[in-house]
Amino acid sequence: MALADTHGISGGDHSPWAWPLVAASALAVLALVAPGVRSLRRARARVAAASALSGA
Repeated sequence: MALADTHGISGGDHSPWAWPLVAASALAVLALVAPGVRSLRRARARVAAASALSGA
């Protein structure tokens, strides 16, 4: 933003590649989060199955 303030420009991204880069970044975040979510869901399913087997 300092560059935009210095030169009196908006600082917005006017590149035609802006949206594909945003989409690639979003997909990368999902690729990082998905294994953690999957692991938590499996752990909860294991706990539920273990408690069902123990009769609790």
